[in-house]
Amino acid sequence: MNPESCGSVEGVDEVRAAERAEDCRHLHARLKAFAKQRAALDASEARCLVIAEEIEIWKAIGYTTMLAYLEGELGYGPHTAGERLRVAHALRELPLTAERLEAGELHHSAVRELTRVATFETETAWLEAAEGKNLRQIEHLVAGHRMGDLPDDEPDPDLELRKLTIEVTPATYALYRQARKHLDAQTGERLTEDAAMAMMCRGALGDSATASDHPPAQICYQMCPTCHHGTQDGAGIVVDIDAATVARVLCDAEVLADPSSPSPRTTATVTPRVRRQVLARDHHRCVVPGCRNARFLEIHHVTFQSHGGRHELSNLISICTAHHDLLHHGKLVIRGRPPALTFARITDEDEEIELTDRILRPTGDAM
Repeated sequence: MNPESCGSVEGVDEVRAAERAEDCRHLHARLKAFAKQRAALDASEARCLVIAEEIEIWKAIGYTTMLAYLEGELGYGPHTAGERLRVAHALRELPLTAERLEAGELHHSAVRELTRVATFETETAWLEAAEGKNLRQIEHLVAGHRMGDLPDDEPDPDLELRKLTIEVTPATYALYRQARKHLDAQTGERLTEDAAMAMMCRGALGDSATASDHPPAQICYQMCPTCHHGTQDGAGIVVDIDAATVARVLCDAEVLADPSSPSPRTTATVTPRVRRQVLARDHHRCVVPGCRNARFLEIHHVTFQSHGGRHELSNLISICTAHHDLLHHGKLVIRGRPPALTFARITDEDEEIELTDRILRPTGDAM
């Protein structure tokens, strides 16, 4: 082969390699610019979504809910639509995060994770901790923390979410959507996927009797009598549950004695007679204003048992699983004594929003 021709081929390859490198740099710059523009659009959309929900835009366009509008007009799936709305509202209290999003310094996926934990007081700390991290690293940073925590607080493994990915037929998906809408309407809440799935599973396990003598906790929980750490059985696996769930379950459960004891007995937190009386007085409905749920009912101690609350009719109310869970996780407050109760919702910023008072009117003698 002619050496000169070899040299020319090598020179051509070098030129092509340089051109490819230049093309890559140019393409990379364009893609980064697109990402920055998309982040700015996400920030603008978030501001508009808050306004759209406040003026009830879905009614003017012919939809029944804001989520239905987002799915029908903007192409978002149910979960994505709910997350977009959640992030939009959170950004109103997180001005620095909103600025970073609009400037393209943070992408919406990263902001979605940070808004799960950051508050106005902790925003700066979370932004500094997320600096230079990719989405997977930010997800790991946030995991195990609750709203108001700082990044260097010890994570709580009970708070780490488990991802469930399933594929269903269109007919089953339609049923799921219908069930979600029904549960939201019954509770008067925009339930999280976790809360809705828990209620569906409890219903399938027979945890929906409205006038049973027995408590609804037919699911098997175990609690250490010394440290009160709780676990739950789940068809062959055992998972940890948080302290709030333990407290909720103990409001209305059957307690099994140690089978190795001389005379093991099963005791109920609330006796069947008292349970019937509470349900009858409350008309077999959840007492939280706006909730029409007559299923998934549990008995709750208005004054927590841990604060000395007793198993007396004057300290017990009927409440659905969803609101019972919110209450023990500090997102709902009930004050007073039956029949006169007051209710308040606790926002992520720890502000109280008073709900309409609920007066429990007796139905007559409960037999």
